[in-house]
Amino acid sequence: MFPYKCFNYDMRMKKSEISKDTKYKPAIRDMLTIPYVGYSTINSSGNKVAYLMGELNLKDNNWGAQCYIYDIEKKINKKITKDSNSSNIRWLDNDSLAMIKYNPSDGNRQIFIYDNLVGDGFQVTNHSSSITNFEIFQDGFIFLSSEPPKQNNIGNFKHVEEEIGSSKLYYINKEMAKKNR
Repeated sequence: MFPYKCFNYDMRMKKSEISKDTKYKPAIRDMLTIPYVGYSTINSSGNKVAYLMGELNLKDNNWGAQCYIYDIEKKINKKITKDSNSSNIRWLDNDSLAMIKYNPSDGNRQIFIYDNLVGDGFQVTNHSSSITNFEIFQDGFIFLSSEPPKQNNIGNFKHVEEEIGSSKLYYINKEMAKKNR
């Protein structure tokens, strides 16, 4: 069902050396890079499942997740996202998804919509800091984000008695956001 399969042999072996009885001897690197399904959601008609496939990126030294769609009727997988920084997927209708993705142009995580499950998606929010979570609400989205901490310097001293990092709740209308793209 998923795009990755477990192997029962050592990846360094030649195909001619592999038999049914050959056991796979995983190295630590193999065990760390095993992909996992982190979150899944089914559309309202029940024929498609959106899920996040997470894996460790040893080159960049971070974890990431890509969004896939599994079509239950056709029994096929389709990768939706190109990068590995997706989270918080929500169905808008049977053929459209909203999710949080990393936006390299501003370095923040923003809400993107994938209409008809094709293309790169379009950015709905343009918030000054990263969005941590969102839900569909009426004709738009409510989302959580925190403002960047303010630097309060008094002479050579930094004022530190403020509470920093508290999240705030925001709303954006979906149709207005589509017009602004």
